[in-house]
Amino acid sequence: MGKLKRNKSYDTEMIKDFLQHLLWEMRVLHFESTGPVGRFNPELTASLKPYFQRRGRHLFPVHEVVADHGTPEEEAVAAGELIRMRHAKQAKEAIEHLEALQEVFEIALHCASKPAGVVWRIPIASISSDGYMVSETTILPDGSDLPFNGR
Repeated sequence: MGKLKRNKSYDTEMIKDFLQHLLWEMRVLHFESTGPVGRFNPELTASLKPYFQRRGRHLFPVHEVVADHGTPEEEAVAAGELIRMRHAKQAKEAIEHLEALQEVFEIALHCASKPAGVVWRIPIASISSDGYMVSETTILPDGSDLPFNGR
């Protein structure tokens, strides 16, 4: 008989870093795609820089529109504008979706950092009128408690 495979946990810090990197990259892309060609925002770029320095990767392709031989320059510029419009739309939608999912991501990452079999006990008194949990206790599979470190 072979060894049983041990379930590997997620690298939650890397996932969180990836999601933040993606959000900043989309913010930069949106800004750069909605104004004059070559416009950039130093604050947005500075927010993205640490992710690029850590990972050395872009999470969205950098495009360069090139004119084929004999293609008039105006057509190349127009094609570039079509790409920029598409990027602006994609980035805007991505930002909206990523921001809308922030709370879901936080909860999922919190859960992913705990072993299977965890029970989340929520005292009724800790539930706010809008359904948010003010506190909870995590009961680990071995029966030990782990206090919630949420908001």
